[in-house]
Amino acid sequence: MQIRNLLPIVILLLVVAIIVGLILSTQFVMMPGMERMEGAYAYTNLERGMKAVENDATNLGLFVSDWASWDDTYQFIEDENFRYIESNLVDETFTGSNINFILYLDTEGNIIYFKGVDFKEEEEEIEVPEQMVKELVNLRIAGHPETIMNKTQGLLALPESPVLVAAAPILRSNDSGPARGTLVMGRYFDHDEVLRISDQIGTEISLYPLSSPYIFEGLRITDAVNTSDLRLVAISDDARSISALSTINDVGGHPAYIMRLNMSRDAFQLGIESIFIFLVLVVVIGGVSFLVIMLVVRKRFISRLEDLNNQIERIGKEQDFSGEVSLKGNDELVTLSRSFNGMLRSLKDHIADQRQAEQRARIATEKLHLLTSITRHDILNQITVIMGHTDLVLDRIDEGYPIHSHVEQIERAVGNITDLISFTRDYEKLGMNTPEWQNISNLVQNVMDKIDAHNLFVDITTGSLEIFADPLLERVFYNLFDNTLRHARTATQVSVSFYSSDGHGTIVYEDNGTGVPQDMKEMIFEKGVGNNTGFGLFLSREILSITGISIHENGVPGSGVKFVLHIPDCGYRFAKSGMDTQQE
Repeated sequence: MQIRNLLPIVILLLVVAIIVGLILSTQFVMMPGMERMEGAYAYTNLERGMKAVENDATNLGLFVSDWASWDDTYQFIEDENFRYIESNLVDETFTGSNINFILYLDTEGNIIYFKGVDFKEEEEEIEVPEQMVKELVNLRIAGHPETIMNKTQGLLALPESPVLVAAAPILRSNDSGPARGTLVMGRYFDHDEVLRISDQIGTEISLYPLSSPYIFEGLRITDAVNTSDLRLVAISDDARSISALSTINDVGGHPAYIMRLNMSRDAFQLGIESIFIFLVLVVVIGGVSFLVIMLVVRKRFISRLEDLNNQIERIGKEQDFSGEVSLKGNDELVTLSRSFNGMLRSLKDHIADQRQAEQRARIATEKLHLLTSITRHDILNQITVIMGHTDLVLDRIDEGYPIHSHVEQIERAVGNITDLISFTRDYEKLGMNTPEWQNISNLVQNVMDKIDAHNLFVDITTGSLEIFADPLLERVFYNLFDNTLRHARTATQVSVSFYSSDGHGTIVYEDNGTGVPQDMKEMIFEKGVGNNTGFGLFLSREILSITGISIHENGVPGSGVKFVLHIPDCGYRFAKSGMDTQQE
């Protein structure tokens, strides 16, 4: 893939990965973190509400202690004088202190005096609940000598409403005793009190008995919870509010109520909106950044790289190595262009040197060819003279004379010299001309016309097969036929066939002569090996190797030769009017 196509994909994937990473981090890190922070804030506000109740109880306890440790109260328990009641237990005492009940109990828990006032309804007197005194005694707040000196404050669970109570032993002003009873004060911790606490902490709270079915109303609670020791933060069904719940013990230390704080999720929703806006901005900025980066990369790199490539292609097509590429700027591409120009200069110098060397080699080769051709011509002229004189000598000397055999050896030696000179001429031509497509059937027919093959039946089944080979290819088949005529004198037929397999072509030359011994199948292609000059098959292999054609002898000794020519897949073809390729 080209850089111009790959680079936008990489940058786009990087931007998408960043956006997806931010979304995932928002989903699995920021959102849970915000929920935990929201829950912690809700429970902190709930603790403020519980602390406000605790402070009310503490203040009421201080007020009760101040009244209980007073000589007048101590004397009142003794003589129950009316002046104490007229002076102290007036309605303003209740309304000014926000209390509903005052009870004076003796050491046995019996009521000496009690008074109840509804300080919210124009100082209307109310009855003290009977259950209240029983609970005080049951909780050992009053009526028990071993606990009478204890000071206690907190919520008292009554059927009609919880009551915030405080109790203290009745002592002298100097806190000396013995205690003559217990002073108890209290006020109903009703809905108004809960609202007052809500206003005080700025968040809505509710108070429910442990048995109330409305404790978890509207909340996403799936698992069972233990209300006797509850500490819970839950989301509402509509996800618009969050609630924190906790158990509150009564004045005796037993679980009695559940305080629930309901808080809107405005801050959380604002955080969600902020995150959404942030992600939208990231997407927009990412898209704009992608476009800007692509424009910069396109202008600063891709277009300049394309310009550099076009200049290089022009130099390659025109082969104008004297030219140079040019780029503006001061970066790595300019450095690359300078390096390329340096390479062009070196290449230009190398080509000039190479051309000079080729010119010198061409001149030397032409001189050598001229010398060898003149030398061969002169040698052949001298050989012709020798052959003529040897023929005259042989004609005048009878075969019975010893010198006759020596002259015949001279004649054979001269013939071998002639063959060697012919080999040097052919080998010198090897590779000098460009390979070409040659029709095998026509080529074999030409060879047969040049040699005396009348005693052979030749079967050519190559059809219109053409192979790409050196122009000396005819010499290869001439050598094959010459070998048959020279060494397989019993041969009566020769076949030239072709087949293809796996895209490779194979030409097979076979005769029915004596064949080649197994230990000679490779040696026959070596220079100087054979019964004649030993150059024919060596030259044939050299000619074929120019275009990648190999030759081997695979015949069965005693059953004739089988020369196999393996042709590359691109080295053979059939003319349009030719036969189809034969299969193996």
